[in-house]
Amino acid sequence: MIVSICSFTVWLLLHQAHVAGSLGMSIEDVIYQLNEQRGIEINVFLNLQKTGNGSYAIFMDNILVKNRKPLPRLLYSNYTVIQNLKGIFSENCLTVAWINWENLSITLLAVDKLLKALYFTDLLIVYETKDPQQLNSQLMHIYEKCWQLGISSVMVWTNHQIYIYHPYPSITVKRLENFHEFTNRSYLENFQGYNIKIPTVDFPPRCFNYTNRQGQLIYAGYIYKLISVFFAHHNGTTEYFFADMWSKNFSMEWGLTKCKPVGCAFLPIMLDAHNLFVASWAPFLAKIVLLVPAAKEISESLYLLIPFDGIVWAIVLITGFIYFLLMFGVARRWKSNVDIGLILMEAFKTIIFVALATPKRRNIQHFMLCLLFLFTGLFITNFYTSSLWSLYTSKVYESEMKLLTDIGNTNLKLFIYSLDKGYFDVIANNLPPIIRQRLYTGDDDQFTSYRQNLNMSYIYPAIEDLADYLLLQQMYLRRPKAIKLAEPTYHRSFFISMQLRTPFLQQFNRYFSRLFESGIFNKFMLDAQWDGLTSGKYKLLKDDRSTNEALTMSYFQFAFIMLGCGLGMAVIVFVVEFLWGIKIMLNMSRGRKRNNVLP
Repeated sequence: MIVSICSFTVWLLLHQAHVAGSLGMSIEDVIYQLNEQRGIEINVFLNLQKTGNGSYAIFMDNILVKNRKPLPRLLYSNYTVIQNLKGIFSENCLTVAWINWENLSITLLAVDKLLKALYFTDLLIVYETKDPQQLNSQLMHIYEKCWQLGISSVMVWTNHQIYIYHPYPSITVKRLENFHEFTNRSYLENFQGYNIKIPTVDFPPRCFNYTNRQGQLIYAGYIYKLISVFFAHHNGTTEYFFADMWSKNFSMEWGLTKCKPVGCAFLPIMLDAHNLFVASWAPFLAKIVLLVPAAKEISESLYLLIPFDGIVWAIVLITGFIYFLLMFGVARRWKSNVDIGLILMEAFKTIIFVALATPKRRNIQHFMLCLLFLFTGLFITNFYTSSLWSLYTSKVYESEMKLLTDIGNTNLKLFIYSLDKGYFDVIANNLPPIIRQRLYTGDDDQFTSYRQNLNMSYIYPAIEDLADYLLLQQMYLRRPKAIKLAEPTYHRSFFISMQLRTPFLQQFNRYFSRLFESGIFNKFMLDAQWDGLTSGKYKLLKDDRSTNEALTMSYFQFAFIMLGCGLGMAVIVFVVEFLWGIKIMLNMSRGRKRNNVLP
């Protein structure tokens, strides 16, 4: 019994709603229903007619009585005082405009001015017609103007009847038989093959195209895939045309003027602030990073020094000095005249693990010196040689650049694209001084080629997704040519540029947020990097032959130089001692001759 009563109650409510829609509703009831069902938070009333005439005066007398929950209201009756509605507190608004055929143009201009930033909100038009026979053509004209303004959620109330329009695939006017047909908005989800023109640019990994082996033109890039899936999901079609953004005569104004007449809804690049385009929902802040050269290998001559740090080298020197003292003390016990040079040589031989000379008299002191020799060979010399060969094999590199301040240790300039210079000038005060001092604008073709091929004679700025795309070609290198700085230069919102008054802005924002939160958008970005490899935009780099050689003679040049210097000094000392000995012998022979001459 209770179930039957509930079913009858629901049927009665639906029947009343249907009757109200088919037989007519007052404008007050329509506004009340919209406020309740759409969750409206603010009402905006626009009437450029004389406020004392017509339905507007009746409405103002009855609106407070009809609305059980009075909402904040904005009243506009003068075009000059109208301002753009902005901010999150006015996004969920209902705009009610009183229009007749005489003030149609000026009122639509006022609506355009009022809803320039909120054109996706609901618009209720109270239309007063003097010629009911021309109502259909007049409604068609109104809806065509609304579609040009990008306002798709439009309801026209006239003669106690409600009309809406379906924009896809062409504009058609429909009279509502049920008020709920407007609130569900399902008719806006099916584009019914509506064609959208979108420019394509050669800007991997966001949007690019290539010809596969079968001769087919393939569009790739994560922004392209994002847009194409959106239109495929809504049963729409896309038409692409190429825009050469890398040409020398390309400018932002030229691109905007070229895209506006053909009705482009999306642009696959992030434009700077412009009054002709709006930004979609921004899922994150994109990092602008710098591509810098990877750390170079240290000089080959330093390999002989780096196996030990400063403390270990000090310990080695102290140990050698202790060996010298011990050997000197042992030698003085047996000889009063000790050859210091020979003792120094023996101490050095102990350090470098060369066999000691065997004395004629062997004793406990000599045995202890041999134990020290064994200790040195095991724990110092072998450790040094093993560390040295390990470093020769793995290579040692200079410290990597991680922070923006590390750029000051180089003489490299920051190469930027000519179109980006204006943006860098705007944010110049927020950039570190080291970045502002290194900015350099050169040939754009050279910039594109150098950055694509990782010619690291300059430093290049890039958004992080582009930096990852360019660095992917190094994945099989033993040592990368370029890296990205861990510290970003600055951040900017990541968004999709859309033409102002795009009617499906809110739909795309919902779609974009769902793809991002589900991780599908990240998959698009990852696939786009590999699509660049498939398209031949870049190739995986390979190490040259010299890089694969672990050891070359250049690593031993410094050792040979030390050996040559040692041999040269030995020869010099030998010659000096030889000449000194000859001089002594000559002096001795002359002394004997003088002694023989004397009586």
